[in-house]
Amino acid sequence: MQDHAGGLQGTVRIGCVPTLGEHLMPAVFAQLLAEAPAITVNLFVGMNDHLLAHLRDGEIDLVVGPMLDADPDIVSEQIAEDTVVVMASEDHPVFAALATLAGLLDYKWMLPATTVASRQWLDQTFERHGLPRPQVQIESNVLNAILPILQQTSLLGFVTRLNLVAGRARLREVVLAETQMRRRLGLAYRKNGYLSPVAARVAAILRAHGKELLIM
Repeated sequence: MQDHAGGLQGTVRIGCVPTLGEHLMPAVFAQLLAEAPAITVNLFVGMNDHLLAHLRDGEIDLVVGPMLDADPDIVSEQIAEDTVVVMASEDHPVFAALATLAGLLDYKWMLPATTVASRQWLDQTFERHGLPRPQVQIESNVLNAILPILQQTSLLGFVTRLNLVAGRARLREVVLAETQMRRRLGLAYRKNGYLSPVAARVAAILRAHGKELLIM
């Protein structure tokens, strides 16, 4: 009972977006398992909109991903930041000249669903400048599919800059100030839900070390 109360035993159900599943959670789990080797974790990886639906339904204890808009039923705490940018294959023709926002519309795109915050931000950026939304040829929420497809095609994508640091694909950033989305990354949980001791231990690690544990 003391181990359960101290977060040293028990199960925690965590949802995280693919980027943080790769660049943050390995270090979090390394610290968590060093402190509490008897705990178990159910890890759910998906896009933020789906994870939040499971959180609201009580199927997940914590969600680690982009910060939420104000929601009276969800507590969201910032733990780190990243930047989402336009990317393309290294030999893409977009790099032949200085990039402009209007010029990006000459190409087709691979983007997540319209329910995803980064897609909404990008669409709104073009609209604010009096331009049509990008023409999406492939829509996918699976990060493992997005990067290889961008590398092998002439499509543009909108993904976190962390992927360039990790070198997971032969891609380059299309450097343009208007399309750099500074994204706050947060920890979310139900306001009136029960947070088990082991879930509270995970939350404490993220609060204290989330920024430094994020692999930049």
